[in-house]
Amino acid sequence: QHSSDVDVALDCMMGVQFARIVQSYLAQRQTEEEEKEQVANMVIDEVAEDTKNVNCSENSDDNSQKVADNNQHKNKKSKNKNKNKQPKIGVIGANPSQSKHLETATMNINGIDVDFVNLRAEEVYEANSRIPTSRTRMFGTPLEDALRRDFTINSLFYNIRTRKIE
Repeated sequence: QHSSDVDVALDCMMGVQFARIVQSYLAQRQTEEEEKEQVANMVIDEVAEDTKNVNCSENSDDNSQKVADNNQHKNKKSKNKNKNKQPKIGVIGANPSQSKHLETATMNINGIDVDFVNLRAEEVYEANSRIPTSRTRMFGTPLEDALRRDFTINSLFYNIRTRKIE
């Protein structure tokens, strides 16, 4: 079965915490892009205004006004479009009674579904139960997380600090 999402597993914080950091980063980049676009539109508007004073043809005033009106329309349209682009964080809560012990944060970033979770260590179980106990450590290493899984060929562990696959 084809998988179209990306899972980000963390060894030092919960998924929701990291998703908020990513959301903040994306909002900051969006603001910077909007500011660049505003400056570009101001320059275009100034050029359009300056061209009103240049008589290149009979209709130069009409043409420069059309350019200025068109650029103002584009600026308003792109502002409205970008306001809703910041990804929302969805949270799938832990539910120990259903053997779901990880809280998972989800976001759609540029059309890609991304899940944020923490790496897990081997879970400690009571006899005759598949529900981990509170003695289970909250965070594991990439190796511990990989060893506790069933046979899996759908994941790579990429360490962003060392820039290596582990």
